[in-house]
Amino acid sequence: MDNLKILAGYYYLALAMGYKNKNDIIQWADNCIEQYEIPYDFIELSLSGSKSIEDILSILQSLYAKYDFEIPMCIMLGQIRSDFIKKIISVDDFFSYINSLNDQGCISDKAVNQFSFLDRLSDGYYLATERIYGEVEDIALDALEDLKKYEEYTDLLKEGIQE
Repeated sequence: MDNLKILAGYYYLALAMGYKNKNDIIQWADNCIEQYEIPYDFIELSLSGSKSIEDILSILQSLYAKYDFEIPMCIMLGQIRSDFIKKIISVDDFFSYINSLNDQGCISDKAVNQFSFLDRLSDGYYLATERIYGEVEDIALDALEDLKKYEEYTDLLKEGIQE
């Protein structure tokens, strides 16, 4: 059940930052209902197609039951890195997700300190796109290197999510 709670945190972040949509969340909840003994909140999540994104985020937050998104942040960072390398997302989307993840996931002082490099990456990308300082390609390579340590966290997705 702990993995499901962590994955609820992952889906919270993914929905909040626009990486996943409501249908993705409902499909995940349906898969969990079929495969695991789960709390009622998963059924509520499965039936949330007509609810607002804020309502779905609230259900996901109650499933995760924490305000520290350290592991879900690590999973998300590994996932967007992987998707960028596979060219599933563009460089603009990659940095947009990094920026949004910084906003959505850094809600504790610990997270702000641990993930402060995300702000640096976002700023570097902005400066490069505005031709103020650096090149987008160099900033992207730096970001990929910084996020390399999060690669292993995507294994948690394989264990508990049917993508």
